[in-house]
Amino acid sequence: MAGRNFAEQAADAAQMVDVSKVDPKNCDKAEMYAYTAHLKESGKGSFEDTVLKAAVAKAVKNAEQRSAGSWNFSEKTDWVKIVNDIMQSEYQYGDLKGYMEWKKFLGFLEK
Repeated sequence: MAGRNFAEQAADAAQMVDVSKVDPKNCDKAEMYAYTAHLKESGKGSFEDTVLKAAVAKAVKNAEQRSAGSWNFSEKTDWVKIVNDIMQSEYQYGDLKGYMEWKKFLGFLEK
């Protein structure tokens, strides 16, 4: 999908998601957003901003590693690893409130 703009990639990524089949260790951004929307609708928590932060953190990390990154909406991601990495950073920097928010989200991902 290189060379295509975000709108083109998003249009291709439009899909119906069965949240019962979402694997947080191997799903794309659309699947993760559907998963977090389901958590919100079922009263378990509102994590949409959390996923956005994780996606941005991953994009920044990838860009740093490759020195040039592009946003790939349908790229499969291990969200459990990303959340673990962010959680550890929060802990190291002494942001225990942030750490606990990520830990709560991680609990849902690992079920």
